[in-house]
Amino acid sequence: MDDKFQKITDLVANVMEAYTAALFIADPLGENLALFRHSSLSKKIYSHCLLKSGDGLIGWVFLEQKKLLASNFERDTTTLKIYKKDEKIKSLMALPLASRKGVLFVDSKKSYSFSEEKEKIFMQLADIASTLIKDQEMIVESFFMGKALTAFSRIEEYLRFNTEPDLSRVAAMFEDGFKLSHLFIVIPGLLVFSHINGSGAQKSISTTHAFEFYSADGLLGWCLKNRKKIIKKRISANKQFLLKSDEEFGDINNFLGIPIINFGKKSGVLGVVRDKPMEDGLPFQEDMWSSKEIDIMEKIGKMLLHNMT
Repeated sequence: MDDKFQKITDLVANVMEAYTAALFIADPLGENLALFRHSSLSKKIYSHCLLKSGDGLIGWVFLEQKKLLASNFERDTTTLKIYKKDEKIKSLMALPLASRKGVLFVDSKKSYSFSEEKEKIFMQLADIASTLIKDQEMIVESFFMGKALTAFSRIEEYLRFNTEPDLSRVAAMFEDGFKLSHLFIVIPGLLVFSHINGSGAQKSISTTHAFEFYSADGLLGWCLKNRKKIIKKRISANKQFLLKSDEEFGDINNFLGIPIINFGKKSGVLGVVRDKPMEDGLPFQEDMWSSKEIDIMEKIGKMLLHNMT
C-alpha cells in the first residue's frame, strides 16, 4: 500500500490547522473502529487504538452516523480514547464516512477553532477519504480474487488429469491462492486430510483410519451435519475443536467451514483458516471471507468430492 492515506491525513491536519487529525476505519460488521492513520503534534496517542462502535465520542459518531462539533471542549481528553494523557484539547470535530467506512476526526488546543468554512472543507476531505477506502478495498479484492481464480484453474486442470491426486499438491495450490495457513478436507468414512502451514499433512483413505482422525462433534462435523457454512473469527482450543477433541492446532483465527454436498454420492466438508495478514489490506480486511472466494472454494470442494468418490 502506498502512503495515500497518510497524505490525506496530513492534508486534513494542515488544512484544518489541527493538533491531531485521525482516520478511523470500521470493520465490515460495523462493530469496531481501528485508528489507521494519524497526523499529530502529540506523542501521547495510542497508535494501535481500537474502539468499539459507540465507545467514546468517536465511537458515538460512528454508531449514530452523526457529525460532532464541540467548539469549547472542556473534558479530560483521555475520554476520547485516543490519548494516553490529557492534552488540554479545546475543540474538536468528527464526521462519519460515507457507506459506514469509518470516522474522520480533528481537534485543536484552541477554542472555536473550526469555522463554518473549515467545516465545509472538512466534509469534502471526508468524502475524499471515503473514496480512497472504497478504491483500496476494490484493488485488494481484485488482486486476491485474481489469485483465487488462478488457484481454481490450476486445481481444476490438475484434477482433470489425475484421478488419484496428491492432496498435498492440491493443498499447496489452495494455500497460495487463498492465503491459507490450514486446509482440511473430510469425506466421512473415506478421507480425512489436513495441511498446516505448508508442512504437516495427514491423510487417510481407509474407513478405519479416517475414524481415528475425525469426530462428528467437531466444527467440521457440525458444518456437514447441518449442511451450513460456518465462519468463526476466534476458536479457543480448550473450548472447541475442528477435527477431533485431542488435536494440537492451538487457538485459531478466521476459520471457515464449507459443506460440500453431492446428492446421490458421498458428502464432505472443506475447512480453511486464514491466519496470515493480507498484504496491502486495510484494517479488518484480513478477517473477511468474500462471497466470491467462498463460491470458488465450494466449487473446488465439489471437484475434489467428485474426483475422490
